[in-house]
Amino acid sequence: MHAVQRGQINDAIQQFQLAQRHAQRRVKALYYIGLCFKQKKQYDMATEQLKKAAARAPAVGDTKKDIYYELGQRFWKPPANP
Repeated sequence: MHAVQRGQINDAIQQFQLAQRHAQRRVKALYYIGLCFKQKKQYDMATEQLKKAAARAPAVGDTKKDIYYELGQRFWKPPANP
């Protein structure tokens, strides 16, 4: 997370990719990779990572909610002004 806070998104992605090798960290790592790609405006890559995280996340919990929130943000479009 520190690399993200310093604006070193590519370094952060690499660190999260390493972290996802550990089963206990996989879902959170995929989630954060998705957020990194979102910050880089690579929305297709962000969506792909978030979908992977959603598929692996436990059925209940804050992480699953966070993942679906981010996916919802990806596809939600504000209504046109009348």
